[in-house]
Order: sequence, then C-alpha cells, then structure tokens
Amino acid sequence: MCRTIRLKRSNEDKRKAVSTLLNDAEWSQRSDRWVSETAGVGHHLEPVQELIREIDSLK
Repeated sequence: MCRTIRLKRSNEDKRKAVSTLLNDAEWSQRSDRWVSETAGVGHHLEPVQELIREIDSLK
C-alpha cells in the first residue's frame, strides 16, 4: 500500500520486506533484482546481497 500512495518507508520497513521474501523457500531462489523490485526497494540502495548473507549466516 505504501508504494501506491508514495509514503516514505523506513529502512527497517524495507529490510523487513526484503527479509520476508528471502525467508520464503520459493522466492529466495529468485534474482536479487526481482527481490528488490518486488519488495519495492532500489537494488542499488538496499543491498539485497548483504541481507542474503545475514540470513544465510543465521541458518
């Protein structure tokens, strides 16, 4: 909903959106760009690769 009415999301909101996708067995297999676009974050602004490493280290 935030994306449609252009509310500014906090970094924590963005991180949670990316983490939700990366914690899903099917969606985590998608490309970094797909995850970024689906989560509504810029792939150059929110380092998806960094989140992937963090999540992998917790497993």
